[in-house]
Amino acid sequence: MKKILFFCLFIFLIPVAFATHIIGGEMRYQYLGPGALSNTKQYKVHLLLLKDATSGAGLSTQYIVGIYDNDNNQKVIGNGGPGNFDNWLAPQDFVGTLPVPIISSPCISNAPTLDYVYKTYSFTVDLPDNATGYTVALQTFSRQTSLNITANQGANYSCIIPGLNVLPNPLI
Repeated sequence: MKKILFFCLFIFLIPVAFATHIIGGEMRYQYLGPGALSNTKQYKVHLLLLKDATSGAGLSTQYIVGIYDNDNNQKVIGNGGPGNFDNWLAPQDFVGTLPVPIISSPCISNAPTLDYVYKTYSFTVDLPDNATGYTVALQTFSRQTSLNITANQGANYSCIIPGLNVLPNPLI
């Protein structure tokens, strides 16, 4: 009996835990055509991030993205500004909401309202032609104000821009 009483007391003393995090996203690129200099191509890098509209996780107005040359594993010098010259800034260019419809069912009472916020970010870059292409990558912490996770957990997004041996994707 003491064990059951202790267990019940223990359960009620545990604080309520809520996770707040970015739900998901994607990174992709778009081939725009020849770059400003000879032997270069111009690309637009797109980033899409989603979060629950009611969560405490914030989406920044810009993210710092790295571009890596797959031929030599070196970073491509970027437009990141003071302290971030070797990175690229992806500024926010759109904010929207996505209501998620709940299908009516007699099994669901008091169905929740699911609203997601999404933001898109993009930047344009001219990259020299190379044999194996480039890797574009973003790493971000996605649980900024979590009460149930003691260490920040991250999210990684990336895309690979192919080298000369692959035709670029068409405009999208």
